[in-house]
Amino acid sequence: MNTELNVSQSLTWRYAARRFSDKKVSQTALEQLLTMTGLSASSYGLQPYKIIVIENPKIKESLLAHSYEQKKVAANSHLLVLAADMSNVVTMVSSYMQSLAKTTGITALQQQAMRENMLASLANMDPEQQFQWASAQVNIALGTLLVSAASLGIDSCPIGGIDGRGYDEVLALPERNLRTVITVPIGYRHEDDVSANATKVRKALHELIVEI
Repeated sequence: MNTELNVSQSLTWRYAARRFSDKKVSQTALEQLLTMTGLSASSYGLQPYKIIVIENPKIKESLLAHSYEQKKVAANSHLLVLAADMSNVVTMVSSYMQSLAKTTGITALQQQAMRENMLASLANMDPEQQFQWASAQVNIALGTLLVSAASLGIDSCPIGGIDGRGYDEVLALPERNLRTVITVPIGYRHEDDVSANATKVRKALHELIVEI
């Protein structure tokens, strides 16, 4: 597999893997994938989510019951769980502003203006609104993750059909102020996965695009 695929080739090559081989994603490749995902677009740059990396087979198995017994949740190289960050938004913004100041050297006046603007939009969210906002950011990052994985020759399968609360319980996420949004097993396609060679069916542009 050529690891220097362009975006169009990567999108054509990728599919939602139904079955993974026993081949492991190397630590180097995993770190590269996570680094690329971390460059994803995000509201105010806050990245209000965490990516939980699970390699332990027992933990994967324990999540099957909360995944409608989808075997690929347990049979993969690594299981990634993308979770919304439900921690205090004011603290989140303050932490970001500190990092921004160290990285860019913006003035105290600029920091104050940015902080006030961000908090005006975000500070009054109730927990459900915060979850919806953070989940939207997760889904932006998910797109980056899937394309990045394909560019590295790594297969993936986003799975939204899960019991998020069950995942939260198994992974003890509430005590980390996290809440499950979606899970993504990654690895390398099994040679017997017939879906790998199936024709990709997508809407034609005239069906997909609305020009106003």
